[in-house]
Amino acid sequence: LVRLALDIAGHALRAVDPRRAVLSRLSVQAGRLRIDNDVYDLDHFEHIYIVGGGKACYPQALAVEQLLGERITDGFISVKKGQLVPFAEEMGRLIRLRVSESAHPVPDETSLVAGREILAIAERAGARDLVICLMSGGTSAQVIAPVDGVSVADKAEVNRLLVTSGADITEIMTVRRHLSRIKGGQLAARLYPATVITLTVSDEKTDSLMWNTDWVSSNGTRPSDAIA
Repeated sequence: LVRLALDIAGHALRAVDPRRAVLSRLSVQAGRLRIDNDVYDLDHFEHIYIVGGGKACYPQALAVEQLLGERITDGFISVKKGQLVPFAEEMGRLIRLRVSESAHPVPDETSLVAGREILAIAERAGARDLVICLMSGGTSAQVIAPVDGVSVADKAEVNRLLVTSGADITEIMTVRRHLSRIKGGQLAARLYPATVITLTVSDEKTDSLMWNTDWVSSNGTRPSDAIA
């Protein structure tokens, strides 16, 4: 029974492994990137950038780096504090992408640094470039870019108040979006006119896809909604 239980647990873990998930949906053949029914001619792009954040971002990034290799111009991802060494030892090191650790579930200065790195890549991306965004649970704390007048301490305090208030995820995300320069699709606007692909995984199956792809999903709310 113990062996059976371990087999079941192992099968379940393999089924939800982010690296396997990416490799099962993406392939590169004859210079073309295929994602399900979508095909992108990689020779069309001058530069390929990878940006990402979240607790599952590292294995996602390994899969993308395995597929694209030297085609990647630059990239930056942020993982949760304490994840980097175990991930690197277990799965291998990233070669083409820069990676740092940042705070979760409450953002701090490391989260702000991660946000600046991703915004810097966004400033470089142009019309002939491809940007792949890797997102998973934890991105909201691990990568921040507050609006003017909002400090890291402010963001941390608002986050603490929200998650202990009984507010649901829609209410929490509505407030977070209006305190950020990248949430609510604002990163996509900064990346325009580059081609943008977002790959996301979630540890909560009831979460809206909009929340899981927050950097590139249109807002749909107004400041008055956040105030309410």
